[in-house]
Amino acid sequence: MTDTNCVGALSSGRQSEDVGAGTVAHVPTAYFPAWKTLFVGGQRLLFGYGFLGILRRERCNMSGIARRMLCSSDFQLSQIPSTVELVALSTSDLGFTNDVTLRDIIDHAQVFGLMHCPHETAPLLRMEYKYQLRGELLVVVTEAIELYGDDLRIFALTRDYIDRWLLGIDGNPNNTWSTRVRFVFMRRPAPIPSFLWSV
Repeated sequence: MTDTNCVGALSSGRQSEDVGAGTVAHVPTAYFPAWKTLFVGGQRLLFGYGFLGILRRERCNMSGIARRMLCSSDFQLSQIPSTVELVALSTSDLGFTNDVTLRDIIDHAQVFGLMHCPHETAPLLRMEYKYQLRGELLVVVTEAIELYGDDLRIFALTRDYIDRWLLGIDGNPNNTWSTRVRFVFMRRPAPIPSFLWSV
């Protein structure tokens, strides 16, 4: 399995306006329910490369780039254990009707209260998402990990005829993506009520 910047066919349609490199339709106020819930920060790992053995034991394959990303000093583990709610959606779910840059996808997702996932979301989700559809590419939106100078990478999940894979794909914010690809974001945690601040 090789790491790719997978761009497929594009869709078109609704009344829209230009936003950056893409086109976004006029979408009513949307609420994206949680797709999956993960517990992060509780793996008792000091470094990201600790996931290498865990993924192997779970029979999850990793590309060479994904392994290097897990070993990178840019891979940050959550310091505080917490539960995160994940949302999986396509750019068309966000209202885009043609190819759009990663930067515009992230900026637009923030309007709906969606944000970057912690880095360990990718290996944890790879282990948990056992019944991924064959051929699906699922991009986990995290802060990019820098390899080899200005080579920015983010994680993605896919599945071939037999195996589950963790990939490291091009995370350049100016790259364009198809409306068919799904992205994983974290829902912004709800604010703590003020009456609990002193508890």
